[in-house]
Amino acid sequence: MQTKINNLPDSNIEIDFELSADEFEKFEKKALLEIGKDFEADGFRKGKVPEKTILENLGEEKILSEAINLAIQKSFSEAVLDNNLEIISKPEASIVKIAKGNPFQFKVKVCVIPKIKLPDYKEIAKKCEKKEISVEENEIEESLKWVQKSRTILSLKDSPAEKGDFVEIEYSILGGEKYKDGFVLGQGSFMDGFEEALIGMSNGEEKKGIKTKTKEGKEVLADIVLISVKKMELPDLTDEFVKTLGAFEGLENFKESIREGLKIEKEKAELQRVRTEIIDKIIKETPFDTPGALKEKEEEALFENFKKGIKENFNLSFEEYIEKTKKDETEMKKAFSDEAEKKIKGLLILREIAKQEKIDATKEEVEEETKKIMSHYKDVKEIKLTPEEIRDYVKESLIREKTFKILENCV
Repeated sequence: MQTKINNLPDSNIEIDFELSADEFEKFEKKALLEIGKDFEADGFRKGKVPEKTILENLGEEKILSEAINLAIQKSFSEAVLDNNLEIISKPEASIVKIAKGNPFQFKVKVCVIPKIKLPDYKEIAKKCEKKEISVEENEIEESLKWVQKSRTILSLKDSPAEKGDFVEIEYSILGGEKYKDGFVLGQGSFMDGFEEALIGMSNGEEKKGIKTKTKEGKEVLADIVLISVKKMELPDLTDEFVKTLGAFEGLENFKESIREGLKIEKEKAELQRVRTEIIDKIIKETPFDTPGALKEKEEEALFENFKKGIKENFNLSFEEYIEKTKKDETEMKKAFSDEAEKKIKGLLILREIAKQEKIDATKEEVEEETKKIMSHYKDVKEIKLTPEEIRDYVKESLIREKTFKILENCV
């Protein structure tokens, strides 16, 4: 068998195969044997039918078709093993030449994990810097205000709505379905221009055709009914109030708890920032084609999240959104191309670093982490993955985490 691998864009390859007439004849004989195992004919026991009888009943075309399938499967499998290829898409085979007594020629197109030549990733990581983490007093004060607001005492008021009031509304965007919501007026919870229209409105008042803007800056119209306006009264920050929130000795002890919590949050955010910076810099120094199959899959996942966001942010179905905005779905998907490519490249680079550093996750580590994940679900049916898929996901996550730690230790 002769093979030739041709590199194509997006980490696709096309393998040219040529089997000699003698090599292909072996597959024809094997095809006849395979078909003969289950073939039945009058006067013969199953599996004991002579080859001549099988050919007479099925015809050479049937045998040839089976021989082609066997030859392609066996030849492709050998090429994958011989060339250490990591396949990530369904192979697409096409016949180039098939004729009695002549070589059998075909080609297979498939997407593979690219060969990645890593730069000195540890040296790159060394050039990144971690920022010092500190918690300012004004941040603690903001947290205290949030706690106060979360325990706000609400009382119905008859006067018009003003900033700082809690309002309950019914609204619709672009003439779509009506929804109800409640929020503090003036905090920017809704789209531009939406909250301004509520200021001065009274209980039960209605406004139609209010001009507002989506997060993308597109101008849309909204209809609003103000159901109720409530005055907000904040509780005083006293030792007694703080004790009602949990096992705190008093206000000062509560502030220290807030300080520690904010510090942990900031440390996590800084860690994520450093990780992103390291990977971004390694990506710039590591040229390779992003596998088209993986990129398309990631684009689809990002697009699906976007569609869910339409429902959550605008209370519109994706179909309604498309109809109202007149946007092209294909073009919208393309908008996620760069983000998808960056994510896939980062994952492949981490994977290659893990291979070079010989990083792995033990069976015990995987089982322990899997149990933690499973404990968050009341019903196993909520998880739309098989136990094996969950373990594979956990193992990959653990390996990535260990790989990141090696890079972080260089900073």
